[in-house]
Amino acid sequence: MKRGQEEVTGFVIIVAIVIILAVIILALMIRNKPESLTNSKDVYQFLESTLQYTSSCAINYEPAYLSIKELIEKCRSGSLCISGQSACSAANETLKGILNSSWFPSPESPVKGYVYKARYHTNSSDSIVILISKGNCSSNFKESEYPGTPIITSFRICS
Repeated sequence: MKRGQEEVTGFVIIVAIVIILAVIILALMIRNKPESLTNSKDVYQFLESTLQYTSSCAINYEPAYLSIKELIEKCRSGSLCISGQSACSAANETLKGILNSSWFPSPESPVKGYVYKARYHTNSSDSIVILISKGNCSSNFKESEYPGTPIITSFRICS
């Protein structure tokens, strides 16, 4: 009878040790896993949803607020919001707010930096309308581009 109790106790100790090791290994795997949002499909979806975000800028009348995509197009033509703010300034301010609340680049973070670029593309020229960057983007990166006419936007996340 006593021998059976010793075997059960030994078995419970071995199971406890295996569970503890499994939890430690799982924690290490999760901690070292890079952020899932940094693959280019997810970067594309982030870029696409960012362009549909409604800004606080209305050109003709309120409450006809423009999306970021429309605001970038108006920026190129030098339009002003009803509030008197330029479309470029409103686009920059709104995009910085979105990017700062979504990405937190730092040396300790999986995301080291980002670069957001909107450019006006025609057959004969290519000019940057908006460029927002933060952090260090000299290492590995994932990026995506959202084609549009005539505005093309791209977003790069550096790790």
